Amino acid sequence: MRFDRSALPSEALALLTQDNREQVMIFVNGTDIFRNFAQPGERTQAWYRPYLVPIPNHVLRKTGNEIVVRVATRYVLQAGPIVIGPERELKNHYAWLYFWRDSGVRMVNFAMLGLGAVAFLVWLFRRNEPEYLFLTLASVIWFANDYQFFATLSPPNEHLFAVASDFAIYPAMVASLGFCLLYLKDPHSWKIIIGSTVIGIGLWFLFWLGIIDNGGFYLLSHAVNLAVCAKIIFGLRRSSPIEHWLTVLILAGLTVGDVHDMGRFKGIDWWDGLGFYMQPFTGFVFCGAFLLYFGRRAVIAFSSLENVNRDLEKRISVARRELVESEEARHILEVERALEGERERLMREVHDGIGSNLVTALAIAEQERQPGTTVRTLRRAISDLKLTVDSLEPVNGDIVLLLANFRHRLEPDLRRAGIAIRWNAKPCRNLPWLDASSALHVLRVFQEAASNAVSHSGATTLALGCREEERAGRWGVGVFVSDNGCGFDASTLGDHGKGLASMRARIGSLHGEFGCSSYKGEGTTVSVWLPLER
Repeated sequence: MRFDRSALPSEALALLTQDNREQVMIFVNGTDIFRNFAQPGERTQAWYRPYLVPIPNHVLRKTGNEIVVRVATRYVLQAGPIVIGPERELKNHYAWLYFWRDSGVRMVNFAMLGLGAVAFLVWLFRRNEPEYLFLTLASVIWFANDYQFFATLSPPNEHLFAVASDFAIYPAMVASLGFCLLYLKDPHSWKIIIGSTVIGIGLWFLFWLGIIDNGGFYLLSHAVNLAVCAKIIFGLRRSSPIEHWLTVLILAGLTVGDVHDMGRFKGIDWWDGLGFYMQPFTGFVFCGAFLLYFGRRAVIAFSSLENVNRDLEKRISVARRELVESEEARHILEVERALEGERERLMREVHDGIGSNLVTALAIAEQERQPGTTVRTLRRAISDLKLTVDSLEPVNGDIVLLLANFRHRLEPDLRRAGIAIRWNAKPCRNLPWLDASSALHVLRVFQEAASNAVSHSGATTLALGCREEERAGRWGVGVFVSDNGCGFDASTLGDHGKGLASMRARIGSLHGEFGCSSYKGEGTTVSVWLPLER
């Protein structure tokens, strides 16, 4: 190539060359200014890599400059366009070419290999989904096919390397299409995969026998690709989920890239296109698009899993709370059973032991005509014992039942004293806090009231009853004992005042209210109000 220096700008010049094969040497006016190898025997893979070579100003002449580019190859001579111009302008074009021909190709192919490794790891955990394995195979074969674009050192047998690189595109396509068919759950996936493999072997033998050339092999292999794409598009007539449309869109993009690359082939030369081959990027786009979709599915699955976990945590929390409540209820039931057993034991011991001895003592005292005070004391002791036993009976907070038991114990003694009992109990809600100890306080109060009526009032009738009452905005149960005796004057209580104070203290310990009203000749009424909730 010859040119005049005066015909170019005065700024620094450079030479841009591309589409070389192996060794490249550049001479300007007989001066060696560039070579891409260090030793004469070094073989460099340089068919796709561009070179920007600054031209030293001191080797240039004003006219008659001669540039010689020596290209060495053992395969097919490829010498692309060689451009001479201002170094500043060529640098931008070189950077663009270098990215799309070398660094970008290297980056996306190693990234594709990483995506294939991810797909392989997924397949190891999901062996029932072979599409992940095919995605791995596709990434590996695409990488092997694209290695020729960024390889630095030439292989020992460059002819075999070039043939293998050209033919690797077919198994890469078979692996990619197999993945698509398995991914879309096509019922004929394996038949198409096996059939495509057999066709590929046949095409290779035709090429080996010289019946078809490299271009024919390329065209026939892409015809198989288009047939499988048509099969997938045909499936859209039955259903059209997003997976089908995504697959068709990606395969259509791959087909456009193949047509673009085929137009740049030597011997076809339809166009220069973008100035680089799109094939090294198609495999990455293919693998990346599907892994992005798998990532979307994984995000949805993780979101569903999080929702399931939250729901499970709620259920576990509810179950744990119910278990705690159940355990507390079981513990309360065990305590109640233990208390009931102990209560029955005490009642039995009191009845069979102390009670039996007191009854025997009373019988002996009556037979031996002991003083009346002795007999009355024994009877009072027996009544107290019966009252204590009654308080141990489980009433579960039922104040009406407690009063009914008290009436049952009291009625025989009143009958002997000539006093009739009148029952006036209304239905009342249970008092949850009314346990044996509290019940004994209530019974002691009414025992004292009944005893005073029998001993001092001269009454002929004793009324016993209860009803629900509201006091100061709180609901409770009002219980009363009243007689029609002589009554008394509060100012002359004497020792009886101590009895009333004791009764008031007992009811106060239960957070209740005690009342006593009496008038001369009008009888006496003892009333107690007990709250539903303490």
